[in-house]
Amino acid sequence: MKKVLFVAAMALPTLFFSCSKDDDAKNLTREEASTAIQSTSTNLKQEISGIETNKGVTTIKTLVELTPDGLFPDAVESVASSDGMVKLLASRSNPLMSPVAPAKSSFNFAKHSGKYTYSKGEFVHSSDVTDKIVYLFPSTKTGTKNNAELTISAYSEQYIQSKEEYVPTKIEAELKVDGAVVFKFSYKAAIADLNLDGIASSGVASYDLSITAAPYTLESHQSFSATETGYKTTDNSFLKNGSTTIISTGRNLAANINVEKETVSISGNAFAQLSNLKLEGKISYSGTMAEALDGENIYSKINLTLYTYPAGDKIGTVLVTENSENDEPMIAYNDGTKATVVSVFGNLFNELFPDFN
Repeated sequence: MKKVLFVAAMALPTLFFSCSKDDDAKNLTREEASTAIQSTSTNLKQEISGIETNKGVTTIKTLVELTPDGLFPDAVESVASSDGMVKLLASRSNPLMSPVAPAKSSFNFAKHSGKYTYSKGEFVHSSDVTDKIVYLFPSTKTGTKNNAELTISAYSEQYIQSKEEYVPTKIEAELKVDGAVVFKFSYKAAIADLNLDGIASSGVASYDLSITAAPYTLESHQSFSATETGYKTTDNSFLKNGSTTIISTGRNLAANINVEKETVSISGNAFAQLSNLKLEGKISYSGTMAEALDGENIYSKINLTLYTYPAGDKIGTVLVTENSENDEPMIAYNDGTKATVVSVFGNLFNELFPDFN
């Protein structure tokens, strides 16, 4: 029962929101809401296209295609795409869920240290350096000159027994093309103590991540502390193009669990911004775990309101009900009509809010 109580309490913060809006804001019609959503969709598609064609991102993809399995850390590869970057922004209920890709096999940094020079279709290793890994290679697959240089100056990992995975705990990498820095990746993490089949129920965890692929910058920070009677978590993440925010998310939560009485109370605040749309609110829940674990009861309390940003005009309510299509989150517009969130935003919503799945 203790595990059930803790897991349920971890899941609740992403479900219970109470939103507010400006007094001057208005309720948009379905047509006006569709226009606002279409504007956001267009902005996001343009930004994602920009990330996919970014020189830093495409150069790392070239390196991944050129290197044989095991020569390059999975964690660095996983962030070199628009999908990979979006997933880094997601709020995570379980601090053992690494924001960067874990691996089934260990990557031995000391063993791989040295310089790898691409020549005649393969990488030739030399021991010119002993404290880092340097890859010299062409920045495009059709290139004939090794004009790109990726240096991994630090890498460490921790094996998670319950998941049978190697989770990165430190990465420092820098990519240059024609002598100019086009991609920087910095990551450090502390993993919580393990028990309850891999659910962290005691200890502390944190991660700090930053990526620069000019003009794009991404940062993600989370801290977590827990005992068997409660936990606190704070996370803030953003993806920007210059000074313009593309996506940002954040939470500040605290929970108290009474195992004997089987009750839980949660308080805090949360927000999510997608270009010119924003969802934000305060979280407040107190009750028995039996009520919290009842599906119908939970569904009736999920009530997220979606606004335009920065105007604050109401687009509609985001909700989950047992009558939703495949139990997917729905947008209920102000005129009462509905549409699934996925049909409006594609898979972006599920990637940012995996706890809804």
